[in-house]
Amino acid sequence: MYDHDLFVKTLSDFVRTLVEPYDTDAVLDDLATTVRETLHLTGAGVSLADDGGIRRATVIPPHLVPLEDYQQEHQTGPSVDAFRTSRPDVERWEYARARRLPRIVRQPPRNRSRTAQS
Repeated sequence: MYDHDLFVKTLSDFVRTLVEPYDTDAVLDDLATTVRETLHLTGAGVSLADDGGIRRATVIPPHLVPLEDYQQEHQTGPSVDAFRTSRPDVERWEYARARRLPRIVRQPPRNRSRTAQS
């Protein structure tokens, strides 16, 4: 389970950064890292809408970058589904791997078993 108060604080801190000058990459990296830790996930990514599809902004941990790049190039996968449905996509690694991940990234992540995209 996750700490709901910490999750709300994380999102509140993120929203506060939007009213001041900020380094976009640093803010999105911090958001992904904190969401990953708060929800006890294998990875967390932030993708941005770009010309009707998604574009990777950040992914934590870095070894999941090939997954995000594949999704950006082919516009398919958990991040694209989250974008199209406007709902976070949190799923067990085994299920995601069996359903829709490219062969290049089918190795299980280290130490954890869930990923999230939003």
